[in-house]
Amino acid sequence: MGCAQASACACHELSEHRLAEPELHHVDSDQAWTRTKRRKRRKSPVICKLPFENCDRVNAVWCIDFKGKFRTRDGIWCHVLTVEDAYSRFLIRAEALTEPNGAEVERVLDGAFQEFGIPDAIRSDNGPPFASTGAGGLTALSVWWLKLGIRLERIEPGKPQQNGRLERLHRTLEEVVGSPAKNVKAQGREISFWRQDYNEVRPHEALGMRVPADAYQRSRRRYPTKLIDLRYSAIEPDLVERLDKQGRVKWRGHKILVSSGPACHRGRAEDNRADACANANRRAAVALRA
Repeated sequence: MGCAQASACACHELSEHRLAEPELHHVDSDQAWTRTKRRKRRKSPVICKLPFENCDRVNAVWCIDFKGKFRTRDGIWCHVLTVEDAYSRFLIRAEALTEPNGAEVERVLDGAFQEFGIPDAIRSDNGPPFASTGAGGLTALSVWWLKLGIRLERIEPGKPQQNGRLERLHRTLEEVVGSPAKNVKAQGREISFWRQDYNEVRPHEALGMRVPADAYQRSRRRYPTKLIDLRYSAIEPDLVERLDKQGRVKWRGHKILVSSGPACHRGRAEDNRADACANANRRAAVALRA
């Protein structure tokens, strides 16, 4: 790797929105070196990719996403939120919603956490309400996960196969949503019956022909009543800035979107797990300084 390439990699680690150093390309025809500029990168949420082969137990990773929207017979749009344990394929939740927003997802997950405990990590795509295009890539929903001590895993943009188990589930879900119900409430009842059948009746080849309900067990991590206070001991005090209600920070005379989750300002992780979870916000602060 040349010096310019190494410099570009370092810049990428510090800031997604900075323009990298030019890269040198060797032209064989005349043995001359030409200099070309890289295209400016789009700002995108911080990506944390962990392969599923590391998911060797239940509740290590939960996968979350919305199945493509469709209209019920009364003309109302229906969005099905699915939450699946990656190891056991146990379908934690499958809920028919009219609004695919953070408040509705939090309501569904609140019930799931009370019933099954909390996972070590949640894997999602980079779209709302799971992620934003701010420097930290956070939303109010993902900040809530961090405060619960849940690690964020983000798939790469345009690569749904990195959440492939959930994609496969969505294809199977077509059995019940392929012919929409008369309204969203009725659709929810049909999905609930289908979820019970999926978890308790259908054997899965990857589970040795066991059903997901036999392979799954409740998480040993209980749903806490007190959230982790996210503070950043690793960031210099002059780097910590308060966000406004829109999740923006004033920096060198400009307002920069850091996160759509306004609660994610000024925090200190008091344990190692929370320190690891807060890594995305630290990178955002470093990017702003750079």
